[in-house]
Amino acid sequence: MSSLPIVRLGHPSLRMKSKPVSKDELQRNYVQRFLDDLVDTCIAANGAGIAAPQVGINRQIIIVNLEKPNSRYPDREGYPTTIAINPVVKHMSKNLSSDWEGDLSFGLRGLVPRPESCEIHFWDRQGRDRKIKLSGFVARVFQHEIDHLHGILLIDRVKHKETICEVSEWQKYWGDRKSLPEPIGDPYKFPEEL
Repeated sequence: MSSLPIVRLGHPSLRMKSKPVSKDELQRNYVQRFLDDLVDTCIAANGAGIAAPQVGINRQIIIVNLEKPNSRYPDREGYPTTIAINPVVKHMSKNLSSDWEGDLSFGLRGLVPRPESCEIHFWDRQGRDRKIKLSGFVARVFQHEIDHLHGILLIDRVKHKETICEVSEWQKYWGDRKSLPEPIGDPYKFPEEL
């Protein structure tokens, strides 16, 4: 098992639609090894999740890794590490909530509205059918990773574009706020000395 290189924003893989994985492919050793490597990559990057397109493989595979405390999302609920093959979001709630999302493929965060709950249908790594009902942060992570399989990024879903920011600036000015922060000092005043 090993960690794979994560592609960055601008790589064509991030904007392509991914192909489903067949049951025959899923039984192959190299696919099973890829699943382990994708889990290792997610853990090494301290991610809440990762999708195969983020390592340049446009196949319908996601990992959700909320089992251990995550320094990027320390106050969020946990969930067992899950490998989902050909996942589909079903039965989304009509209630939307906005929350901050980040991405392992770029150093930006944004406030993204998503359904508060949903049901996910997928195969596990043995090709068995699974259905899980999710809510809150875990539902958000699954939806975010499934978006990657369709070439959709969090920046496409942000309703208020002014919330898109570098992670370092988010930490300074936004934190967990969900509205614009007050400017520091007078943003219209020239400094007295340059």
